[in-house]
Amino acid sequence: MRGSRYSGPAEANEVLEEEKDDATNDDNNYCASYNSCYKANTFWISCDECGKWYHGKCVNITSSEAGHKERYECPDCYYERVGWS
Repeated sequence: MRGSRYSGPAEANEVLEEEKDDATNDDNNYCASYNSCYKANTFWISCDECGKWYHGKCVNITSSEAGHKERYECPDCYYERVGWS
């Protein structure tokens, strides 16, 4: 499964059924990056390993680059997998 992408409110009605309950949680409105910023109208991507959502800019990936990947792995999951802590 390819990393899920969210590009702002235009896609807000396309939330999957299992994600609807999570969408009401205020914590889901913030990027999982270390700066925990919030930008609703920008490109978002979710990690295929942990499911956390990130702004593309916060994890250095564009929407175009994400479209060419089969899977997206966030920095935390990558570092855990390769043994960097």
